Order: sequence, then structure tokens, then C-alpha cells
Amino acid sequence: MNAAPAVKRIVCLANSRKNGGRCIAGKELLADGRAGGWIRPISAEPGGEVRERERQYADGSEPELLDVIEIRFINAEPKEYQSENWLIDAEYRWVKVGRLTAGDLYLWLDPDEPLWSNDGAKNYTMSVSEADQWDGSMRLIRAEDVQIHLGTPRQRGGVGNVDAEFYYLRDRYFLRITNPEFEREARRFGYGKRPIGAAFLTICLTNPYKGSSVKPMVYKVISAVLEH
Repeated sequence: MNAAPAVKRIVCLANSRKNGGRCIAGKELLADGRAGGWIRPISAEPGGEVRERERQYADGSEPELLDVIEIRFINAEPKEYQSENWLIDAEYRWVKVGRLTAGDLYLWLDPDEPLWSNDGAKNYTMSVSEADQWDGSMRLIRAEDVQIHLGTPRQRGGVGNVDAEFYYLRDRYFLRITNPEFEREARRFGYGKRPIGAAFLTICLTNPYKGSSVKPMVYKVISAVLEH
């Protein structure tokens, strides 16, 4: 049974491109100041992406990572492995009510657990049925020795993909970064590999995506990189 309408405060820990909009998510800021569970605001769009007019503050500015945002929701709408989904009330503006620092995030980390199913070198993706075996599609972790990779454009006029390579619980990951602000900053340094050291990373599972595969797959992507 879906929860009733509610106004909740979340700390923005994910801001990712999605179908021409954004996927913004975070953990609920409880009344006592502690971290609650993950919440992913979704719109009525088929893919759930939040459009610009739906996420802007009253002054026209955009939510940023670590903002504390007050959002009015219509109800919870969990869908398969994306159990964190809440449908926004698009008639109400989002309100910035505060801000955390990256140093605060040590108290907001998720428990040390595998990043869902891993399959050797292909641990960046899994089948929908594999993803459905897990409860939740968002993780905040801290990784050491993170390397940023910027690939060359695949075609004229294109831009290179921005990826992060890191180890977590002895598993190696090479995941796409989908936070637009970090992508723009990474491209300033040119193509190749650049170490950034330790960082907080928000890892999320995408909507099922078919692409060139025979069947839809779920991808692990990085929707926030916070160096500290």
C-alpha cells in the first residue's frame, strides 16, 4: 500500500542526467538530524525523470549535491528494485532549507555490502531479474584511490564518456559517471586518466535499458562524486 501525501526533507546525494531531465535522489533528513532511508523523487513522465520546471527553486536555481531540499510528494511509488521512488507533487516548488558538507557524509554512508550482483569483468550491469533480487537501487559509499577516465569522442562533434575506476570490498569497478556538473569539470582536463584520491560515490541502478542487447539490462552508474 502506497504511503499518503507527505512533505519530506532530503539531502541531495544524486544528480544524474536522465532522458532529457534529471534523476535527483537523496536520503531523508529526519527530525533528529539523523539520516533516514533513500528517496528518489520521480515525475509522472514514463521514465520518471524530473524536468527543469519541476525541480527548480523559486529563484530559478537548480538543486546541487548536498543541498537539503524540502519536497512535497503525492505518494510512494516503489517499482521493482527501485523501492525508493516517490511521486512528486509538481504543483509545489522545491525549497532549499539548508546544506551539508562533504565531511558530514561519513555518518550517511550505507553499510559495507557488495554493490548488488557482480560478474567478474562485467560488474557494471546485470539482468532485470538479478536486480529484482535486491531491495533498493541506491548506495552511498567511500572509495579510495579513485581514477577518472575521459575517453575520446566516438564520432566528430561528440564528447567522450567520463568513467571512474575504483575498488570496493576487493571488487574492481569501472562505471559511467552521469552527473553533468562533474562531467563538465572532468572534460576541462582533457582525455586520459586522472587520479582524484578518495571520494564519496553515489551508485545507482538505472531503469532497464535494452540498447543493442537481446534483453533489457540494468546498469550501475555513478550519479555523484564528492571529493573529500
